[in-house]
Amino acid sequence: MDKMQNLLALISSLLQALVNVLKGDDRWFLVIDEEIIDQENLANLHKQLKQSQDQALRRDDFNRRYESQCFVSSDRLTISEIWMTLNPISLFNFLRYALSDVV
Repeated sequence: MDKMQNLLALISSLLQALVNVLKGDDRWFLVIDEEIIDQENLANLHKQLKQSQDQALRRDDFNRRYESQCFVSSDRLTISEIWMTLNPISLFNFLRYALSDVV
């Protein structure tokens, strides 16, 4: 029975404190320490930089593996593939697009 009375008293005091806060009877001030905020911002910035570096390393690793797998081919080039790449029209189109930035 004593525990129940203590619980009711606690709930009553909490509700009273809440009412006082809502009425504005109690004055609360928020003190912000700029050094702590700067430290948190620096830690977040460091974490973001580390994540971007990890992501860049993963992307580079993926690109290296992809290139190494793509260049390995056991098939021989056919005459038609060679002609499609090296015919004068294809060379002209390649040079036109490649040199478009220069002109």
